[in-house]
Amino acid sequence: MISKTSRIAVLMGAVFFFSACAAGAETFEIGPRNSTVIFKVTHPGGYTIGSFEDFSGSFSLNDDATRVTSLSGRLQVHSINTYNASRDASLRSELFLDVDKFPEASFAGTEAENNTLAGNMTIKGRTKPVAFTIRVRAVNKDPQGQTKASILAEAVINRSDFGVAFNKKLDTGQALIGNEVALILELEGSLKE
Repeated sequence: MISKTSRIAVLMGAVFFFSACAAGAETFEIGPRNSTVIFKVTHPGGYTIGSFEDFSGSFSLNDDATRVTSLSGRLQVHSINTYNASRDASLRSELFLDVDKFPEASFAGTEAENNTLAGNMTIKGRTKPVAFTIRVRAVNKDPQGQTKASILAEAVINRSDFGVAFNKKLDTGQALIGNEVALILELEGSLKE
């Protein structure tokens, strides 16, 4: 029979263990104010850079805040901005992103290893595996005493994998728009209390 003192010691040990585990994984809520979701697509004259302006999500860091262990987020596709209203309207149309039918895109990380975070990305209702190279830039307190973390995540996807396949051939036979899309996420988050 276990004594009352032993049961209390086991219970206190369990509480301490689970509290320590919970304290080790710090989760940060992404704030769009100091974050950017950028994409880059090549064309024969160079490349086009654009961004999405309406997004949300969170990420977690390991115990010593040196590695990203999870990342998930959603963005409103209509918020695409390439600084060209005509091009943006075309990108929102059925020809490309079809924002009326598919208003959101998302990413959910499933596995973190070293500086790589693998997960599932959904664009236009199609979900495909994507791996980000990811690193922690900084963790510090802002002037108000709020703990902040910033991370950089980069990946390259093939837009046609997600049903964004429209293209035209030029007289030279070269494609008007590249299939590879570079994704650059500069994210800052506030520690969730």
